[in-house]
Order: sequence, then C-alpha cells, then structure tokens
Amino acid sequence: MSPTAGWESTTCGRSGRVAGTCTAAVAGNTVFMATTRSGRRWAVRLSVTRRGGWHAWGPVSGDFERSLAARAGGAVILPRVDGETRRGRDYVRVTVSMTIASADVAGALTGAWQAFRDATRNDPRGWDLASAAAEVRPEGQ
Repeated sequence: MSPTAGWESTTCGRSGRVAGTCTAAVAGNTVFMATTRSGRRWAVRLSVTRRGGWHAWGPVSGDFERSLAARAGGAVILPRVDGETRRGRDYVRVTVSMTIASADVAGALTGAWQAFRDATRNDPRGWDLASAAAEVRPEGQ
C-alpha cells in the first residue's frame, strides 16, 4: 500500500488560493489532505498526574469534571473523568476519556489535548503536563 493511499492530493500555489480554495492548474507545492468524508471516530484516553496529590485533587475534582463535560460538542464527544489512580496521599493520576471525530489520529490527539487544556484553564499549574500519557485508537477497537 502506498504511503499516500486514502489521501487526496491537490496543488496549491501562493496565487492559487482564492477564499481558502486551491486550483489544480496553478504550479506550487503538493499538499496531501485527509478526506473528512470518512467520519472516523477515535477513542482517546489521557492520563495526567495531579500536583499536590489527593488532598489537592479532592476539592477541585467536581469543578474539573463539569468543565470537561462542558467541552462536549463539535468534534469532542462525551468527555469524562474515567478514573483516578491513587498512591498514598501525595499522588493521584487522573484519566479522562472521550471520543473525537477526526480524519486522522493526529487530529484526534490534538482535539482531546485541547479539550483537556481548556478544562484546566482555571488551574493550569495544578497538573504535571510532562507526565501526560495518551492512548488513541479507532472507536470500537
């Protein structure tokens, strides 16, 4: 299978762009675009360590869950806290899951990460973002 199978190709030059469209007649760079007609859905799980452990997470967990649920809409489907892993009182790792409508896995991961970051806007320093882990797979697998 070729590396570009399932992708559409179109050629766009600087002068070939008219209101966000490209014409095939203009010389320029070849751009590969995923077709969004596929309507693919991806199951995404993100796990991130909460700074301050269980004592810091407990009082803000409800607000975070509501903020995450408010991100539903468009490409983000049913975002929710899926689990909490505790080790002692100084460690908690929160796992969120959601379904993302995207043409490819990179778009799915980007959409899920943005939904998570938007949900943490009130408390961005409360999360150890360097510890984040993600799992992305086609929905139903």
